Amino acid sequence: MTIKRLIDVALAGVALVLLAPLLLLVAVLIKLDTAGPVFFRQERMGRGVQPFLIYKFRTMVRDAPEKGGALTFGQDPRITRLGRWLRKTKIDELPQLLNILRGDMGFVGPRPEVRKYVEMFPREFEEILQIRPGLTDLASTGEVACLGIDFEEAFLKALLSVGYYLPVRNVMLSTGPIEAKAAFLDSTRQLVELGITLYATKGTADFLHARGIEATLLHWPLAKKSPNTMEYLSQKKVDLVINIPKNLQEEELTNDYLIRRQAVDFGIPLITNLQLAQRFVEALSRKGQLLENLEIRSWEEYERPVGH
Repeated sequence: MTIKRLIDVALAGVALVLLAPLLLLVAVLIKLDTAGPVFFRQERMGRGVQPFLIYKFRTMVRDAPEKGGALTFGQDPRITRLGRWLRKTKIDELPQLLNILRGDMGFVGPRPEVRKYVEMFPREFEEILQIRPGLTDLASTGEVACLGIDFEEAFLKALLSVGYYLPVRNVMLSTGPIEAKAAFLDSTRQLVELGITLYATKGTADFLHARGIEATLLHWPLAKKSPNTMEYLSQKKVDLVINIPKNLQEEELTNDYLIRRQAVDFGIPLITNLQLAQRFVEALSRKGQLLENLEIRSWEEYERPVGH
């Protein structure tokens, strides 16, 4: 048993003892909120691509699979009132402490995936799952605060501190519904002016081509055609993915999910919010892509007298 494994077991055991009252309370609240079991159990693929059952507190109605697809998105009506709070606070993940004790998972590692997606891209997942899956992965970040002489500088510093990098030379775009595509059009033109090469999924590529903007078409993950989004991500041919959700259709959700998951697993910066994407492009446009443009100053230089 490795030192990491010993630490995982010790921490999981202590956490289960200390959190026992909370876990019991949540179990009671779930039974009172809606009919159905307390726990959600599902097969996931673990280390060495071996299956195991993952445990979570149930956050959806009992017959959720019959009422929709396997993925949840936004304000999915199948999520219970209590379930929304459990998901927001991440308390629904606490039963995975049992998985850590059993040896299925560790505290830190790639998130375990369902068999369906692992079988779609076995080579990539064989590489990822050489280690135990984790309760949280290295891509999970907390909030950061950064200082700059203006918003754009502070904004770029904040992104760099959580894994983004400069310069950005190639961007993959999948900009969601037509309204989002139109809203991001000026930002797309700014990316071209910065000399950035654009790649796009079909709907976005067609939208851009109709407006005179060149973008190389990359097929959706489920299309199994080349050039494919998954190929380009696994080969790290793009420096940034902008993936704006479109709708709740099962195929759309699955394609978007696979792109986001692949980006995270291969350490490629990912933006899924339209306003954030716009501000990022605006910041690049104003500050440029040279790290030297982001000044490092002492705390005193950022302070302002009271009243100013």
